[in-house]
Amino acid sequence: MKNKSVRRICCTIISTITIMGTALGVSADTADKLYTFSLYTSEANTGSYYKDNSSSVYVNPTMSPANGVQFAGYRYDGATWYNETIGGWAYIAAGTKRRLRTNIYENAGYKRTLCRLSGKLLSGGSPYEGKIARGYWSPDTAGSYPAAN
Repeated sequence: MKNKSVRRICCTIISTITIMGTALGVSADTADKLYTFSLYTSEANTGSYYKDNSSSVYVNPTMSPANGVQFAGYRYDGATWYNETIGGWAYIAAGTKRRLRTNIYENAGYKRTLCRLSGKLLSGGSPYEGKIARGYWSPDTAGSYPAAN
């Protein structure tokens, strides 16, 4: 009888831990999100999404103007957007999948926070030419890609 009670208590504890871990767990947002930047102005931005961990931001440009595009990852604190890209803006060529190293999650106190991807023409390009950049990105990276910065 004593063994059954101990077993029951152990099963209850294990079940509770499993349920709590599943309910509290937040999975990384690694789904590809399409971006299209019309670079008529100095900078264009994606919509905002939650960043759930300290992994890099994934960027996969599929089309860029001839002179290229630089990318940056931004963190939102409820009032202001901050460029959290390590080393500032980073160039990523079209047709390459890269991870953009940032401190978005870290500077948000290691908690889930809103972020966005921004793009601007590489130096020498005129924003008035209406250049288009397109590709995919995600706030969190799954897999191993070369760093852009």
